[in-house]
Amino acid sequence: MAGLDWAIIFVYLMGLIAFSAWLSRKQHSRTDYYVAGRGTGAVPIAVSIMATQCSSNSILGAPAFVAFAAGGGLIWLQYELAVPLAMLVIMVFMLPMFYRLKLISVYDYLERRFDLKTRLLLSGLFQFVRAFATAVTVYSIAIVVELITGLSFFWSVVLLGVVTVVYDVLGGIRAVIYSDVLQMTILVTVLVLLLYVLADMAGGLGAMYSAFPAERAEPLDFTSHGLGDGEDFAFWPMLFGGLFLYVSYYGCDQSQVQRELCAANQD
Repeated sequence: MAGLDWAIIFVYLMGLIAFSAWLSRKQHSRTDYYVAGRGTGAVPIAVSIMATQCSSNSILGAPAFVAFAAGGGLIWLQYELAVPLAMLVIMVFMLPMFYRLKLISVYDYLERRFDLKTRLLLSGLFQFVRAFATAVTVYSIAIVVELITGLSFFWSVVLLGVVTVVYDVLGGIRAVIYSDVLQMTILVTVLVLLLYVLADMAGGLGAMYSAFPAERAEPLDFTSHGLGDGEDFAFWPMLFGGLFLYVSYYGCDQSQVQRELCAANQD
């Protein structure tokens, strides 16, 4: 790490905090803070939702499954075919109800539908479970930060935690969404450049793909039904299982619904 590298990191982190402080000027109510006044465009929300899927776990884990895991490969893609089906279910049956009630969180709905005890129990459970999931994400990111910067693991965690908490608390959900957009833009740009460099080193995309084992290049498996036949990655179980999983995640998980509730309209 040279001085210029540290300067770029410092400017980026301070820029995030300053941007969040600037966004905080628009906060005049609880609705502004938690759902951005219900005036955010569809594109920033969509990019923010995508960004939540691009943690270090997915960036490291999905390629590892495709390239190295036993029984893995591009067959993972059939699991993702459930995403558009789940989006249709959410858009038709769930979001209209959420918008009609003008919720500020998915747990607000639970209190109205049941009672305060239900809301507190499930929101507390969400915090408990998410703490462990976030810990895994922070752990993996801190290892990368430690490797690149030379900071100790402890200070890598502190740096990540302090900056994230500060800009989230200052800017509310607006800061979360627009910082996601910025980070997703940087991430995609770097990944595209990395793909170009790796393809050039391998002699082109065609040469890179031809070097990929044929058994891992099969994206769909219709030969097995996966219902007690010992096959873990058959098409139909992954499609229907993925449908219920993604409906529960994008339609009920607070980290996703909070962003969806920020939309200016359902279009």
